[in-house]
Formats: sequence, C-alpha cells, structure tokens
Amino acid sequence: MACIRPSQALKNRIISYPILTDNNYSIWHAFGNQFWPALYIVDAKGNIRHHQFGEGGYEQSEKVIQQLLTEAGSKGINQQMVSVEAKEAEVAADWGNLKSQEIYVGYETTEHFSSPGGVKKNKLHLYKVPTQLELTIQAMAQDAIAFIKALGFKKVNLLGFSMGGFVAQQITLTELGLVNKIILAGTGPKAADGFRDITKPLKKSASMNPDEQKLFLFYSSTLTGRSLGRESLARISKRNVNRDPDIGCKTMLTLLNT
Repeated sequence: MACIRPSQALKNRIISYPILTDNNYSIWHAFGNQFWPALYIVDAKGNIRHHQFGEGGYEQSEKVIQQLLTEAGSKGINQQMVSVEAKEAEVAADWGNLKSQEIYVGYETTEHFSSPGGVKKNKLHLYKVPTQLELTIQAMAQDAIAFIKALGFKKVNLLGFSMGGFVAQQITLTELGLVNKIILAGTGPKAADGFRDITKPLKKSASMNPDEQKLFLFYSSTLTGRSLGRESLARISKRNVNRDPDIGCKTMLTLLNT
C-alpha cells in the first residue's frame, strides 16, 4: 500500500485547520482507547462531554458540538444538521448491501488467531472458520454473542462478575451495538493493576478454602474490606432456593486454563 504524507492528504481534502499526529500512540494510550475510529468531544474546560466509538452517531455528535459552542459563548450557531456532499473516497459505505460490518485488523495485535494455517502476513489469503475456538475469553464471548442473537435480542444489558466481567467486556468490544448497558463487579480491564498477570493471585488462592478465596480475590485486605466481604458471603449463604449448582473440578480447571 502506498504511503501518503499527512500534508499531501490535507491538501487533497482541502483541510485548513490544525491536525495533531500521534505517531507514538501517546494520546491513544492516555485515553485507554481500543477503538478505530474513535471520536472524543472536549468542552472549553477540558472535560470530555461525548464520545463515539466506530462509525455512525453523526447527528448526535454534531448536536453535541453545537451545544458546546453555545455554552462557550458562540453566537448564532446554526442548529440544523450539516448536509455533506461526499465525493470519491469520502463517499460512505453502501451499508444496505454490505455483507459484513467494517473491521480493521492488524496481525501485530492479534491474539489467539484460530483460523487453520495461522496468519499469512502481508498478503491476501482466504481464511477459513475454525471448527472449534480455543479456550479463551474471546471464544467465550463469541459463544455468548451467538446465544444472545439466537434468542432474537437486538439489545441486552450485561452484568459481569469475576471472569464473567472479562467476557462482558469482550462482548462489548466485539459487538458494541448489541450492548445497551454494562455493569462490572469484581473484575477489571486486562491492563489494570492486579490484572496484568491474573494467574499470580489465582495460584496464590489455590490452597485456600472457598470463602477465603472470595475474600482474597474480591475484597480489599483492610479490616473494613474483610468485614464487608464476610457480610456479603453470609448473605449469599442465606439463599437456599433456586441456587446455581456448585461447579466441579473439571469446570474449574477449564476456567483457569481459559
């Protein structure tokens, strides 16, 4: 693919306003961004007031810009939506006839690539769907997505606890349009403190009894944290109707391997 200098691209698109390049991903990482494209709208005081991940949401984004310009003291802001006459490369995709959604993939950031034969770098290749996905959070998320769609739901609310929180986050990353709201508890993002090497605390808790494991993994080690944790476990134990069955050793080992 030919490389086009930013200055040439700006000239071709007749863009006269300043453009900031982020060659070292400093801004990207500062926002903890995982989406492309990603739009963040910041007000005059430096607060993020709106964001849009992926294509779409153009009218809502424009309305937010109009609102913030008015708040900042600009006069005579036109409240009508701008009509864009796109040409050539600026023309939007033909959403009505596309067979799959837009996606950007780079092999340098690929994990657990499951297609038979592996990645074919820097060349065209027709990949086949694997007969079975690996035991990964991504595979669990894909199973959950398929299940949700099989039930006919267009939007769902997700509640993710512990490993379920990992799966809920992956579902949101994979199928953002499927998620209405998400609640995460006893979990966190992959890069957060305590989660970069999740195997260490899991191994450390392996010799503990079930209650000690929950206190160690999900509550702070302070007196207050342990006290609240014991109160929570006591409430859980009171439920004796319609309880989920305890998982066996085989299931536990599968989850740990995942």
